[in-house]
Amino acid sequence: MTNNKKPPHNTYSLDEYRRIKQHNTTYSLRVTTRPKQPTNNIRKPPNKLPHKHANKHPNKHSNVTTIKQLNPTPIIIAVVASVLVIIVFRDIVATQTTISYQQVQAGTIDTSTLMEGIIIRRENVYDSTVTGNLHYITAEGQMVKKDGNVAVVADDSTIIQGGLNQLELSHISSAVQQLNTQDRTAVNELRESLDKLLINNAIDTFSYSQNSQAAYTIDNYHSLLTAPLAGIVSYKIDGYEDLTADVINYEMYTDLMDIIDGPQLSSTSATKGKAVYKIIDDYTWEIVSFIDAQEGWQYIEGNKYTLNIGNHSVTSTLSSKVDDSECVKLVFKIDESLSNYLGERKITFSVGNNSVEGLKIPIEAIVEKNVLMIPNEYIIRKDENDSTSPYGVYRYDGFVEIDIQAKDDDFTWVQQFIGDKSNIQLGDILIKRNSVDTYTVSNIQIIQGVYIINGGYANFKEIDVISDNGEYAVLGANSQLQRLDQIISNSKGVVENQLVKDMNILND
Repeated sequence: MTNNKKPPHNTYSLDEYRRIKQHNTTYSLRVTTRPKQPTNNIRKPPNKLPHKHANKHPNKHSNVTTIKQLNPTPIIIAVVASVLVIIVFRDIVATQTTISYQQVQAGTIDTSTLMEGIIIRRENVYDSTVTGNLHYITAEGQMVKKDGNVAVVADDSTIIQGGLNQLELSHISSAVQQLNTQDRTAVNELRESLDKLLINNAIDTFSYSQNSQAAYTIDNYHSLLTAPLAGIVSYKIDGYEDLTADVINYEMYTDLMDIIDGPQLSSTSATKGKAVYKIIDDYTWEIVSFIDAQEGWQYIEGNKYTLNIGNHSVTSTLSSKVDDSECVKLVFKIDESLSNYLGERKITFSVGNNSVEGLKIPIEAIVEKNVLMIPNEYIIRKDENDSTSPYGVYRYDGFVEIDIQAKDDDFTWVQQFIGDKSNIQLGDILIKRNSVDTYTVSNIQIIQGVYIINGGYANFKEIDVISDNGEYAVLGANSQLQRLDQIISNSKGVVENQLVKDMNILND
């Protein structure tokens, strides 16, 4: 077939094209300077004779300027290239997996379970017979003998008038200065100390002599509180002093845990007919707690248990264990450290010393894999005569390479790549070599492990977690990790065999 398309009219040789191209990209702009017309106010410059060769070389004349046009193409290309480099670098950084890593070290974690409970004491509460300000003679948590002085309820102006003259002004001045700088506990302690000093001076000064007019004045305006029995004094009244362990059931327990506030503060005033102080005359106290029924098996009535309360520990005896609906009621009896918890009714504690020691790793480092169980007799090498040949299995469509995660005497655990038909899947039928026996893949398990990066890539290692506290895990002897292995401590987004150089490492 003949091509009837006509050639273009303008055809050039290569040399002609270059000359035309150069001419089109460079041009001359001629500017002829004309002499200005003289004016009366402007001095006329002297006349200059024209150069005799002026018309022979017009391109060299002084009043002709040649300007080359700038080609913008290289600049545009450079700018576009720079923008592309920035975009590509940004995308590379954005798509990189961000990780941090750490060395595996031995450590200890506390796996004690936190529990809550209600404190029960044998508390004898006493009301005030008058209204007024409460001044302690026996301090909070201190022992008082039977008929001993506990406190004074009085009109402060009367007490101060009676005893102030006996106090050195330095005591008062120092106390007032401290009031604005101490916390509430320190202020209460200071008040108790000052009250005791004040009352003792008042009592010592007047001696409660019936012949003294001053004693008569104090007797009319104060009430001395004395202890009906010996014990530990507390001014922290919460209204639950009559609780006993045997009456608390689970419903009452949950209600109490909801409504009881934090630690009680000592009273600083008294109201006639209202509770003002209490005396604990039994140094044994109890903690009542409830736990889930499935956890109750580990507690045996009569056994001793160490209770950890904050930074302090006490020894207790499990005096009672009672099934209550779906819970188990535990009553721990304690005969030490009573004074440390006089202001507490609701308490948080843990039982026992449940520390576990071993290789310690962060929980975030642990990854889980789905693995398929395959009988060992179905695992073969692709080339039986080559010891470096990859392992795999035979399916009806041929040899399938596998990624072995673990192995025992009977089974091999192979990683499952869900949805990837080129790998073994649940339901696949495997064929034993040189046999008519088949095996249908049906067993799946989950194994835990971490990625180590000792070799410059993410290499999965199976671990055996024997205990954890929600933040760290301690590993057992069956783990494939060793001390000083470098593990990825935040494994989200990491792919097995991923190169470290392709990751964004925060440690660097």
